[in-house]
Amino acid sequence: MGVLGIRLKEQRAWTKDQEDLLLTLGRNLALSLEREMLAQEYRRNMMTAESERLSKVLLNTVSHELRTPLTTIKGSITALMDSSTVEDSNTRDELLRETLIASDRLNNIVGNLLSMSRLESGVLRLKKTWSDVNDLLSVALDHLRGELKEHPVNIHVPEDQPAVLVDFVLFVQVITNLVQNAAAYTPAGASIRIASNVIDNRFELIICDSGKGVSQPELNHLFDKFYRGSNEAPGGVGLGLAICRGIVEAHGGAIDAYNDEKEGLCVRIAIPDSIYDDSANEDEL
Repeated sequence: MGVLGIRLKEQRAWTKDQEDLLLTLGRNLALSLEREMLAQEYRRNMMTAESERLSKVLLNTVSHELRTPLTTIKGSITALMDSSTVEDSNTRDELLRETLIASDRLNNIVGNLLSMSRLESGVLRLKKTWSDVNDLLSVALDHLRGELKEHPVNIHVPEDQPAVLVDFVLFVQVITNLVQNAAAYTPAGASIRIASNVIDNRFELIICDSGKGVSQPELNHLFDKFYRGSNEAPGGVGLGLAICRGIVEAHGGAIDAYNDEKEGLCVRIAIPDSIYDDSANEDEL
């Protein structure tokens, strides 16, 4: 554990009582150090075990999720290699459409994995620019045109909505993940609702689905990494909402979820001090 040394002043005697006191002190120090070392070892073992568990969860889930779009892509390409399929324009267009959707899904999975890696390693750097809310929504929804073909999207953005100071690419990823999650829980034909608002120089964005909502205990874990609720829709690796939280918090904001009074689940994003002010010097921001 260590060494305890004592140096006496000249002409000083070393008594039995002093030796007993020193031995008692040394034993107490040794026991305290031993307890601390065992506690550190226990924490390291727990972290290693948790890391191994998450690695297995990630490997199993990602392997399954990657296999699904890859199978679709391979099947479509194989069919397109058949000359008779190529001659049928309707079949060809449908196969190409499925291939594109599967490619977008594959790209989204890889993007989420890379984003989580950047968040956890601390290398995520925001490149904030003044962004139009309609532009953010338009780019995100364009990424999801396949998933949203059976879901009308009702968007409410005030006409006087000012620009918001965010990282455009990362914030589009947040919106994409949230809308994709909403689409997974919304029945065909039911709508997804998106609304923006400004409250005291704070930008708020709310995205609601038309599903069954989430139980109160599960609401507390929605943004945990690899968490999948009891009503989880097929697909996904349990990273989308965790990444959303990481990106929003990197902006200095907050994200939460609540059950809508009528139906469905709503996710609310709030980014403080992010609203464009005509009187402010943009360069200083």
